Amino acid sequence: MNGPTYVILTQLPGPSWVEGTDYNDQPDFWTHVHYMEEIFATGNVVLSGPFMHAIGGRVADGGMTVLKNVTVEEAQAIASADPTDGGMINTSVQPWWIPFHE
Repeated sequence: MNGPTYVILTQLPGPSWVEGTDYNDQPDFWTHVHYMEEIFATGNVVLSGPFMHAIGGRVADGGMTVLKNVTVEEAQAIASADPTDGGMINTSVQPWWIPFHE
């Protein structure tokens, strides 16, 4: 089986996450969104967005970004450059092989 390889950034609450406050009401939410807009403009983002409690429901804590055409090291640099990483969010980086796809 062949398939493309992507790199996943999983963004979960970090040490400065305000418990009981929705993701889009976190103090650094817009800082993170503006950074993600810059990353999206590079053309390397396949998908990016917050997790949800239910389809059409409230936004849950954290989110995920799928990157293409980057190495794990480049993805780690992208994650580390987010001004909210290590604060509002903690980001993990994982390569992802997709043997089953359209």
